Amino acid sequence: MLGWINDCMEKLVLHKFDLATWHAMKEKAGLSDLKDGGFLKLESYPLNTTTDLVQAASDLSGLTIPQVYEAFGEFFVPYIIDEGYHNLLCCQGSTLRDWMSNINAIHQHLQNTFPKSMTMPEFWCENNSDGSLRLFYYSARGSFLAPFAVGLVREVARFQFDLDIIMTQVTTQGVDGSRFTSWNVETSDPEDMHKLTTKVGGREGLKNDPANFPIPLKCPITGMEINLDDVPGMVVSTSRGSLCSGTTQTSEENFPTWSKKVSQEADRPGNCTYHPQQEGYDQLSSCRTTISGKVWGDCHLDYGRSMTIAHQSYVERGGLSASDVKTIFPYHVLIDSNFCIQQVGKELPKVLGASEINLFNNEIDDIFEFVKPKPAKWTRSWLRKLQDQEFILECTLSSMPNDNMVFKGTWIPSAGPDGVDALLVLCPDAKNLDELRAMNLTLSDLPAHGAYRDAVFLREHLSRQMNNALQMEKLSKRLVTEKMLLESLLPIHAAEGLRRGQEVKPMIHNSVTMFFSDIVGFTSICKEISPWQVIDMLNQLYGIMDFLAGKFKLFKVETVGDAYVCASGLPTSDENHAINVANFAIAVQHCCRKVVSPIDKQPIHLRIGIHSGEAASGIVGVTNPRYCVFGDTVNTTARHESTGEPGRVHCSRSTMMELKSKASGQFKISARGMVEMKGKGSVPTYWVDSTDENKWTCTRALLELDEVIAKNALPARKWVQKKTQPYSNRRTMKTFLLNQFPRMNTKRDTPSLKNKTVESLNKAMSILNDSGQEENVSPSVALTRSEAIALVARSRKQRIELAMQQTQAILAAKVKI
Repeated sequence: MLGWINDCMEKLVLHKFDLATWHAMKEKAGLSDLKDGGFLKLESYPLNTTTDLVQAASDLSGLTIPQVYEAFGEFFVPYIIDEGYHNLLCCQGSTLRDWMSNINAIHQHLQNTFPKSMTMPEFWCENNSDGSLRLFYYSARGSFLAPFAVGLVREVARFQFDLDIIMTQVTTQGVDGSRFTSWNVETSDPEDMHKLTTKVGGREGLKNDPANFPIPLKCPITGMEINLDDVPGMVVSTSRGSLCSGTTQTSEENFPTWSKKVSQEADRPGNCTYHPQQEGYDQLSSCRTTISGKVWGDCHLDYGRSMTIAHQSYVERGGLSASDVKTIFPYHVLIDSNFCIQQVGKELPKVLGASEINLFNNEIDDIFEFVKPKPAKWTRSWLRKLQDQEFILECTLSSMPNDNMVFKGTWIPSAGPDGVDALLVLCPDAKNLDELRAMNLTLSDLPAHGAYRDAVFLREHLSRQMNNALQMEKLSKRLVTEKMLLESLLPIHAAEGLRRGQEVKPMIHNSVTMFFSDIVGFTSICKEISPWQVIDMLNQLYGIMDFLAGKFKLFKVETVGDAYVCASGLPTSDENHAINVANFAIAVQHCCRKVVSPIDKQPIHLRIGIHSGEAASGIVGVTNPRYCVFGDTVNTTARHESTGEPGRVHCSRSTMMELKSKASGQFKISARGMVEMKGKGSVPTYWVDSTDENKWTCTRALLELDEVIAKNALPARKWVQKKTQPYSNRRTMKTFLLNQFPRMNTKRDTPSLKNKTVESLNKAMSILNDSGQEENVSPSVALTRSEAIALVARSRKQRIELAMQQTQAILAAKVKI
């Protein structure tokens, strides 16, 4: 599934709901690691990615899966308009019927342009007798995406044609033997029914009845038309049994009388001429010939002689000869009402690996089968459905030299009294030059008349352009990720300067407030728990603090172990720097209780110190540049943190003066007294608490903050210590331990050295198995590999001494030799 679809799903959820709902959907669908906006629009994704997201949306919204797909289809219309495809949407057709009939064309274009792995559904449309439409849908994936098509068509009808339509499902693909899904499409207002097939602004009161439309007589070769309503004495009647929309009857007095003999001999269906109906004349049944000794009709003609007579009759009437038709349409096929081949283009027999005579009079379904639409068959009803569609055919002959060749084409009906001759205008379907070469064809083999050669060049260009666009999209996503990562480590101005290769000058900040904090008893906690648990605990704490720092507009300077350092007033100045840091400190003291110690499962406690003053900042380092803050303000803040008390916010006199002057009544400030600080002597300090007048950190605000953090900011546990296979066998343990010691050369090792090695090994075994002697070790004792490595590492000193003794013994042996 193309990334377009998944990206549209993300924007739909964000439009209808919020970011938290999208995150919940991703987590439920197993895509929690995917970043927001992370779908590449031109990349192909597995189908289950989309289906899992839809299932998650159904579970969270309470809608059924078809309802989710239908809403998805409705939103897809404004989505592609925002993506810049408004003109493509509007130019698909002037009526809803035309628009639905042209869906396959745009799908074919996208399939040739985008990656080859795309699987497109197929649509076709036909008129019902009551003026409504019947829309057919087929997909290789089945019918589960059919509701998406319903929502899409409804929204297009509303947005593009200002129609409120009702789609009633008639058949379902795969149910009761149906090969496709179909709907009856009608307007909610019966007075608007004609707008389904009539361009808006047409004749008032015009209904969708074929009898109300003049039926032109169109030549399938020259394209010339004559309106039969304008010919005196012409009677027009419709017949739904024919391949076209109607048949024509005339009287002899309105047309010249042609020789019946010439008509029978020359004007076969294979010569693609048209005869007005005359009394006792049947264009398809009475005009029959003999080819290669086989009786094909009432007259026995030589194949070459019939072509000569046909050429003369065409030239006499100013038409095209058979040879001209074969040249202009080198891959065409002319069939009669029985779907038998009567004529082919001059290039078609070559690519099919068969002669023209062998193809002549064969049924078309013995030569070609439909590839798209897949359910199509060689019947009159199907050709009526495909009259305004392109289709793709595949040759079924075993003699065909190239199995990869398929043909794209359309068909042109020619009206007759009892059945219709049909001209199939075909061409090899090559998406690009590589496929054209794989078919052993060149551009000169494609028809010169038409856009076939230009289409191959255009597809080649678009294919390369789309590949470049996909690479650019990947690079763009990567650059955005790198930019966000860089800006998370450095201020925006510093990151932008480094990205451009410019020098980032240091800055002096006259008024800043610094924040320092650390965890009470962190060192003792680390002694009792594994490194994975330490990472989990700090990740949860720092996730909360990062969220609160963004909320109160603080800049995070660094984290060192359990110490968290941030500031307000840098890198950009802020007159409320002291208020921001004080609110942040109070919120952190309240919310950090959500993080518990892995040892006793009790909430952790923080010591916090804040101080206001001057500071300098700048980028330090070349290999790993860091944004650092310098000055006495940093040192003083650290002293207030180290001399503080758990669960309290400790501030200096300068911060207290800032809060009283700019936020009087919002904070409760109580004097602590004189406190001895290293390098500062005795200084007065204060405790800071919030009051009910403070809208940011009052009791109600803190409770609301708890809910927001629990929902958005509290990271889930990610790092889990991997389980390893325990060592329960003594021989396996010995093998493991021997690999930890230096390998010995048994021929040159002295007996004393061997004994020392074995002694060290036994000692290590006794340590590992927590027993004094190896003989007393039970084989059932199980130790993990990490535990074994840790315990063996304790005897590192013995191993070093052993290696030195081994080296000395080898040197001594060499000296003796």
